[in-house]
Amino acid sequence: MAQRIQSIKSQVSTNGYVSSAFEYWRFQDFLTPEENTERLNVRKFLEAEIAPYINDYVERAEFPAALIEKVKPLKIMEKLLPAPYGENRSFTFIGCLLAEFARIDLGLGTFFLLNWGLVITTILELGSKE
Repeated sequence: MAQRIQSIKSQVSTNGYVSSAFEYWRFQDFLTPEENTERLNVRKFLEAEIAPYINDYVERAEFPAALIEKVKPLKIMEKLLPAPYGENRSFTFIGCLLAEFARIDLGLGTFFLLNWGLVITTILELGSKE
């Protein structure tokens, strides 16, 4: 605890900043090392491939369909779905992954959250094989 307090004190007393609230609140401590590495890989991808272009879509009030296509190789929905359809990840990991999308753009984060939380979950819970 003393180390955490010292860390916060040094952030407040210097001109430095934390790159995101994620690190400030140390959410990565709730992930396994593998999950954290995967989260950081997703962050790096989003910063390189999505962040430079997302504002153009926002300015035009246009859905970023082309950017969603870029995200497909990450297989995000597989990470969000329970077995046998997906990887059956923890809710903590799912929340952290969605936070990375929201960090780049709230609309993008909301898109994935709604697809997972409303659409997919409703189908899984209430759907049938018919």
